[in-house]
Amino acid sequence: MMVLGFDTATPVTTIGISSDKELVDATSFLSDKTQTEQLMPALDAMLKKAGLTIHDIEGLAVGLGPGLFTSSRIGVMTAKSLAYALEVPIVGISSLDTIARGAADLSERVVSVIDARRREVFVATYDTAGGKLDRTMQPAVMSPQDLNNVLQELKKPVILAGNGAVVYREKLEDILPEGCSIAPDKQAFPDAAHLLGLAADRFEAGETDDLNRFVPIYIRHADAKVFKTKRDR
Repeated sequence: MMVLGFDTATPVTTIGISSDKELVDATSFLSDKTQTEQLMPALDAMLKKAGLTIHDIEGLAVGLGPGLFTSSRIGVMTAKSLAYALEVPIVGISSLDTIARGAADLSERVVSVIDARRREVFVATYDTAGGKLDRTMQPAVMSPQDLNNVLQELKKPVILAGNGAVVYREKLEDILPEGCSIAPDKQAFPDAAHLLGLAADRFEAGETDDLNRFVPIYIRHADAKVFKTKRDR
């Protein structure tokens, strides 16, 4: 199955192509223009480099955020339009999940942290033991101090990954509980290779999404008034 995937939810756009679970190509670039101006030309260039046309694509995978809402919406709308025009299935993947997948080899407990601006971060926690990716706290928006409270409840060691951890590195390092550390900067943004890996699992399980209900993940403050951490077993 030839799958085209991309995530536009953060300042770094990532795109990639996989064939039968094997990565064909992937690249990431700083979105110094709007995704509307950059995304389709980048996708066209990658397809051409791989000797493919858009009509060779048999499935779409797209990052849903949370992150930059307008950018996420552009990515989602582009993916929906392509899926509709090509009549192929589509899956949406949380950008927090993709970041966690990229950091899974670093620790059995991963906290994905995406910059939400306004001095806040989007957060989700994961258990990655045994090669799995089990979300143990649903995505929420909070301050770095509230993130510290979440970390206090997790078994250690814990790795924090994502551009939110990079942006607030100085503040977080002053308050991080013992046993917590921040991943290298290369884990700061979603990577198409990991997005496509998560999407392949969904496609294989037949878990595709309904185009009519396909929207970005947008976490409002009202959705995050209470957040709880499920203790690791």
